[in-house]
Amino acid sequence: MLTPAADLDAIRHHPILSSLSDAQFEELRGHLSLMRYAPQQLLFQVGDPARHFFIVLEGQIRLFVQSRSGQEKILDVIHPGRTFAEALMFLDAPRYPVAAQASEQSLVLAVPNAPFLRILRDSPETCLRLLADLSVRLHQLVGEIERLTLASATHRFVRHLIDQLPDAAEPRSRVTLRESRQDLASLLGMKPETLSRILRSLSDDGVIAVEGRDVRVLDRTRLRAVLEHID
Repeated sequence: MLTPAADLDAIRHHPILSSLSDAQFEELRGHLSLMRYAPQQLLFQVGDPARHFFIVLEGQIRLFVQSRSGQEKILDVIHPGRTFAEALMFLDAPRYPVAAQASEQSLVLAVPNAPFLRILRDSPETCLRLLADLSVRLHQLVGEIERLTLASATHRFVRHLIDQLPDAAEPRSRVTLRESRQDLASLLGMKPETLSRILRSLSDDGVIAVEGRDVRVLDRTRLRAVLEHID
């Protein structure tokens, strides 16, 4: 599963590592590991000791928990460029509170907590830069929780779709949903059949056209109007 970590220059400018000086990065470099995961392969399970945090370089990682009845709830889907489990390094004897699994063939950089923490202890400036990055991430997660708990199912999907739209001003745009319908439904806090009904309803109304994972927005103005009129 380990691949040679000979050339890690590509991740040098990632936000969580760019706060390190060149000397600090070189100190950490020898501890980094590139990990390849097959689809459905677990990175860790709930309760495993949290000795690393991770940066997704390729593929897609899903974070989830399972109820006693075996029902799975996806809490987040991590795409390339994003980190996860980094905040756990600041806890005493941390354990992962969720499970992580590759949704597809994935390449992940594993960063061990211990040497990273040693660097932070020696540099208050680096700590402050990292704290700013974590604060932005926390703000984003709080906003996501508010959207998931306060909005209707249709509201949540339409907002998710709008967030994926390119910045171009064309009234028509195409979005490729990166998650499967089952994973997307779980991420948005609904059942897969509810998501299917929403897609069908919006398609019947001429707001979108669905082709597999591709969603064509036929008119952005009408899509935003749908969002504004949801109770």
